[in-house]
Amino acid sequence: MVTSVGQLLKEERQKKHISLDEVEKQTRIRRKNIEAVEKGDWRIFSSKTYIQGIIRTYSTYLDLDDEKILAYFRREYERLELVK
Repeated sequence: MVTSVGQLLKEERQKKHISLDEVEKQTRIRRKNIEAVEKGDWRIFSSKTYIQGIIRTYSTYLDLDDEKILAYFRREYERLELVK
């Protein structure tokens, strides 16, 4: 069972033997942002919209269903918002 969007993306990247540097080069997403997404650390981002853009690009790059991944993200993010 996948516990987070970041974990799902990280596992898919590792399964395909793609390095963080390769993701950065191919997607033009900064490595620190990729790492934050994989850890589920949303605090470093300026907005939810910005995170969603990164997740969409990263998901598409990994050949995942970006709409499904974004739906998981929204649920995860909303749970965090309720905790605040």
